[in-house]
Amino acid sequence: MIKELTENDVTIFVLYGDVQVDLIISFMKARYNEEKPVQKNVIWNIDKGSLKKRKREEIQELITFLESFEKLESRSGGCTAYVASDDNTFGLLRMYHSYIETIENLPVKIGVFKTNEDAKDWFQSNCDEYIRNGGVPLLRSVHL
Repeated sequence: MIKELTENDVTIFVLYGDVQVDLIISFMKARYNEEKPVQKNVIWNIDKGSLKKRKREEIQELITFLESFEKLESRSGGCTAYVASDDNTFGLLRMYHSYIETIENLPVKIGVFKTNEDAKDWFQSNCDEYIRNGGVPLLRSVHL
């Protein structure tokens, strides 16, 4: 299950339970085609969900889809934070982050964090600074 919350200028998607890749993809396709715009800053919180049972092929399908999602011009100038306190999921997201950083002209900035608070701090400082000045998102908020 995926629940959507909005806090100020941040849309938060919270994943629950054993999350199926096709559910995430279907949800994102439907949600981002709606008239109600998604905020520029988005948090995907996976703390209450799990991708542990997903096969390698499913994870690759999700990564390919997320790459196309992050390239959407409607999100230009925004930031996406992925939040997972579980070490395995956090590690998987960090690998995705390393991969996505290699893509040129990506219209959004990506960060991976252990808590929503760290992600929100990044939105308020590093992400805004990154958009204004260019550069690499600071990883001081990432707690290993």
